[in-house]
Amino acid sequence: MSTLEVNKITPVGVGTSVTLGDSGDTFTIPSGVTLTNNGTATGFGGGKIGQVVSVSNTNNLAISATTYYTVMSLAITPSATSSKILILHAAPSSVELSNTSNMGHIALFRDGTNITTSGHNSSFASYQGFSWGTGTGITYLDSPSTTSAITYSVQGKCDNTSLTFNYNRTGQQRMLSLTLIEVLA
Repeated sequence: MSTLEVNKITPVGVGTSVTLGDSGDTFTIPSGVTLTNNGTATGFGGGKIGQVVSVSNTNNLAISATTYYTVMSLAITPSATSSKILILHAAPSSVELSNTSNMGHIALFRDGTNITTSGHNSSFASYQGFSWGTGTGITYLDSPSTTSAITYSVQGKCDNTSLTFNYNRTGQQRMLSLTLIEVLA
């Protein structure tokens, strides 16, 4: 086995690259070695978390709008067009509708466009005429294909009268949250 000791490896010309080994070769990095990257690392596989942003609220919310109304929103700027955004919305609360003929709807929007539309159902979740105490939630993996800022929002509406989300019911404070996680390709 030979050892090559140098302080720097420089390509022959500007804009060219240096190839280390051939296809199928294995390079072992011994324990205790630190690799420092001050540039861009590409081609090292996927599934890494790029960034996490989150917002929460503990205030009760009453919706009387018959068109979608923003419950909460949050912006994120993906670092690559290949990134996916994992959206986690949790509402461990009770949902109360003012009468049995009322229908409440919750949906997820990206920059004002409903991204949870499926067939004839324009909402991610619908509730009709009852008090519901187990909470609501949305988990959605989006592929926005952009490096521009994106605003995701959870929006609600009702068919008539009102829809109330109680986050602090009977003295037990609960939290409404929206979390965006950038998953790198």
